[in-house]
Amino acid sequence: MPAFSLVEVLAVLAMVALLLVSGLPPLLVQWDGARLEATLTGLSGSILFARGEAMRLRQIVQVCAANISRRRELVTCRERPGGGGFHWSGAVVYFNADGEDMHYHGGSALRLKLFDPAVTVLSDVSPLRLYPDGHVARKALFILHSRYRCASLSVDGNGRATACRGERCTGCR
Repeated sequence: MPAFSLVEVLAVLAMVALLLVSGLPPLLVQWDGARLEATLTGLSGSILFARGEAMRLRQIVQVCAANISRRRELVTCRERPGGGGFHWSGAVVYFNADGEDMHYHGGSALRLKLFDPAVTVLSDVSPLRLYPDGHVARKALFILHSRYRCASLSVDGNGRATACRGERCTGCR
């Protein structure tokens, strides 16, 4: 019965390792881009959802940076910026029926979107307040960084979000 020699097996393993090593970096860059795109889509979708809910409910709806526990559960909203602005590990879309106290108190969440931990999302604002006519209290800029890529999402005064991908975006180098 014919068998492979140790030299032949080692030669094949070396070729497989060489192919794997040469193909892995482009695959990592591709995965990184997919993670960034998923986070950008999730954030944009949350803002669009909040805008639609504000118009539908005819009341103020907010999107805030989620403060997530180690078990990936919502604790509260981040209300104080860290270094470089607010770090968004997720987005909470919420409203308060009384209309006076606009802080998140649990139970008023309409939607929670958790972002990929491999993507850093920073913004100059939290919460983003959307009014019943769809406009925002102030414009916002979100910067998204992954290991290999960068993107930004700007929200204009009318509450519309515009995405930019690549190094030419505001906040990307």
